[in-house]
Amino acid sequence: MQVTINGNNTDLVIETEKNLGELLANLELWLEDRGFSVSGLSVNGDSVSAEGLEQLYSLDLASIKTLDVLASSWVELYHQALQDALQLVKQIQEVSFQERTELVKAWHNSASMRFIMDRDTELGQYLNSAFTNQGALHNGLESVILERIGELENPLQAAKAVQMLLSEIIQRMENLPLDLQTGKDRQAMESLQMFSVIMSKLFRLLPLFSFMEINTETLKPLLEEIGSTLQELLTAYESKDTVLVGDLAEYEIAPRLRSLQEALEPLIAST
Repeated sequence: MQVTINGNNTDLVIETEKNLGELLANLELWLEDRGFSVSGLSVNGDSVSAEGLEQLYSLDLASIKTLDVLASSWVELYHQALQDALQLVKQIQEVSFQERTELVKAWHNSASMRFIMDRDTELGQYLNSAFTNQGALHNGLESVILERIGELENPLQAAKAVQMLLSEIIQRMENLPLDLQTGKDRQAMESLQMFSVIMSKLFRLLPLFSFMEINTETLKPLLEEIGSTLQELLTAYESKDTVLVGDLAEYEIAPRLRSLQEALEPLIAST
C-alpha cells in the first residue's frame, strides 16, 4: 500500500493495524504530535466524504493499494468547525421547526461536529444538547463559541486575561476556609466555579502554545499538580469535608497558583 500525505510519499510501515480505522487512528496520533489532523482522504483514487468515512473503518488494509491523506493544521480545522457551529446558532434561531430539525440532523452528521467532539468533548456535548433542545437555545451559547474562537486566534491574549484573573482567584482560595467557617457558602461555590473555569481555559491554551512552538515546560507540571488537587478539592467539597477543602485551597492550591502566575509572565510579555 502506498500512502501519501498532502501529495508527498511516505515510508509508513504497517505494524499491527489490520483495517483502515486502526491505521487512521494511529496516523491521527502521529499527525497530532506535529500540529496537524486528517482533513481529507482518498482510497484507491476515490475521495471519501466525511459522512462515508465511518463505513470504511472496517476496510481490510490488504484491499487498499493507495491511500492519499490530506492533512491540515488542527487549529485551522478547529477554527472552521467553531465557525460552522456559530453559523448554526444564528441559523436555527431564524428558521421554522422543520428547517431547524433538518439543520440539526445535518450538524450531527457533519465533520465539524465530530472534530469538536474529538478536541473538546465537553463543548461538543454542550453544543449538541443545545442544538437538539426543542425550546430556546442555552443562554450564552454564542458567547461560549466566540470565547473558543478567541483562544484560537490569539492564545497569548487569552492567557493575559487569565493571568489578570489569577490574583483574584488566589485571594479567593486563601479566603475559602474563612468563607466556609462563616457560612458564606455561595461565595465559596463561586470561588470554586471560577477556579475550575480558569483551569479549564489554561488546559485548552496549553496545546495552542505548543503549536506556536512556545516552551511550556514551566507550565505543564504546575497545571498537572493543580488539576490533580482540584479533583481532590471538588471531591472533598461534595462530601462536605470543609476542613479538607479549606486546607487544600489555602495551602496547596493558592501557592501553586502564585507560581503559575509567575510562569505565565514571560509567555505573555510580548502581548
